[in-house]
Amino acid sequence: MLKSCIYFLGALSLHFTDITHPNNFFSVLLPLLDALFLIFLCWQLLFFMSLNSGFSDGGHYSLSDLLRDIYDLHYDIQDVGLGRAIFDLALNLFEVACFFIAIYYYYG
Repeated sequence: MLKSCIYFLGALSLHFTDITHPNNFFSVLLPLLDALFLIFLCWQLLFFMSLNSGFSDGGHYSLSDLLRDIYDLHYDIQDVGLGRAIFDLALNLFEVACFFIAIYYYYG
């Protein structure tokens, strides 16, 4: 959930950045936040797309984990119930959607 908030705040920072604005908030602080957001997105891209490679330790949720969760949804339903399994999958899909939207918005 924290990553989703960072995606949202980074997208807002990108939207409101204006280098020519006389206010230092819009012309200095927001471009610095944009640079930090770019570093964060690159870091997320590296670890999210590393399909269990040497770069990812066991704590990162990768694309292969998401595909495995979708494929094995019926096992999750048996283990924790329909509501909890669907809720967990929806949160993971929402985070992935925020990630790709943030990347598209940053480079768009």
